Amino acid sequence: MDQEEIVENQKDIKSNSFSTVVKSHYQRLIAQVVDLVSVVNSNYATAIYMIDREVNGFTKQHSSNADFIEFVEEGNNIISEILSHKKSTIIKKNKKNEGWKEILGKKIWRGSETFLGFPILYSEKIVGCILVYTDHFSSINEQDQHVIEKLGEIITHGMTDLEQMESIMVDNYFNSRVTNLFEQLEVKSDEAELFESIRGICRAFFQYDKLTIILSDADKKNGNIKLVDGLHDDADEGQDFELQNSLHGLAINENKIIHSNTWFDELPEINRFYPNDRDTFNFMSVLSIPLQVNNDSIGAVTLERLKSKKYSDTDSRLLELLCGTVRPLESHCTQARQSRL
Repeated sequence: MDQEEIVENQKDIKSNSFSTVVKSHYQRLIAQVVDLVSVVNSNYATAIYMIDREVNGFTKQHSSNADFIEFVEEGNNIISEILSHKKSTIIKKNKKNEGWKEILGKKIWRGSETFLGFPILYSEKIVGCILVYTDHFSSINEQDQHVIEKLGEIITHGMTDLEQMESIMVDNYFNSRVTNLFEQLEVKSDEAELFESIRGICRAFFQYDKLTIILSDADKKNGNIKLVDGLHDDADEGQDFELQNSLHGLAINENKIIHSNTWFDELPEINRFYPNDRDTFNFMSVLSIPLQVNNDSIGAVTLERLKSKKYSDTDSRLLELLCGTVRPLESHCTQARQSRL
């Protein structure tokens, strides 16, 4: 995929940038919590780390002290212990001699250093922690722990509010883009331009390494690839393939959404398009939505990632909405084209 083309197609979404707005609110929320911990006790140095499954570790979001390392590997026993509890945890240097350097770098330790850790919950799952450091355990008191626990709850509530705000903003903008498809087709009525418009919407709203739109033949034995965005080497526009035992035919044959980042293990007999191609291009995550007419599948829109990061429920909901629009529009284009013949 041409990077310049991607940037150009995403200009409109970034100029309205609800994603940037939400990220800015999130960063401000995290920074305010870190600052408030310092107000609670000026002897504290604070960092907030979030679980980062893509790189198998914990990524720093913000800190009051530059000594905190930007990324801590997954096996760090200090953060792991903090995340194993739903309440605050006190870890003293004289009891825990491993994992400190990975968080604070090389220091001359006196043995009195102490971490006060608070797990951060989101959707009832632990997603990160507030990590408070002090040179001496005597600086910590019970009232401080209670206050910082409340600050952790503020992060939880704040992230929930931000998710709801983003969902509303995304839905509104997405709906306006889909509505615009109808307005364009009233004038153009061109299938190729319809698929180009869909490509633009997908580039703006989804992250993928390959986007594929296929339509099946009448007896659902073969599929024809109508559009490809991303990797073209495995299968390209205009090519046909057998739907049976193919990942891209699965949503059509089973008439249901395929949403997985472990399909490679779950479906060992399934290829992506052609026999023995599953090992050639190692796509890990897939979101495939059937195109339906009268509840019968006649095609599919499929997003794939090389990384194992699973597509979100929001991705699935928005792509399903788009697919509910594509088939009626495609039929409209076909009818308009036939009327001109």
